Amino acid sequence: MLKLVVNNAYCDKNKIFDFVELKAPELAQHALSFLDGGSWENLRKTCAIQLMGWWRLDPVESTEPANDYESAYWHLLFSIERYSLETILTNSFLQHQIREVSEYLLGDGALPPFVHGIRP
Repeated sequence: MLKLVVNNAYCDKNKIFDFVELKAPELAQHALSFLDGGSWENLRKTCAIQLMGWWRLDPVESTEPANDYESAYWHLLFSIERYSLETILTNSFLQHQIREVSEYLLGDGALPPFVHGIRP
């Protein structure tokens, strides 16, 4: 018998919310650490682990984030994944954006107006 996607246990919105609430501060801390001279490899490893964790949730939701916090999380993760080490190190504007989003995710700043992330 066919089941509707809305009845699928993997669509649990609480699991998605819990995932983002747990992972966003961790990613933000690693991003700020990197900007302050920390390891690029550690930051990239954090992104990879978090993406693997996301796919383990088997989300069948839409790509639209549930709220601004989740949107900021995906924006930060994709910014780190998209740009090379050299690009981030030589682009002060990009560094500023990463810092702003990270501070927001840690509760130390307002939501930056440029943020619009989507789920993978």
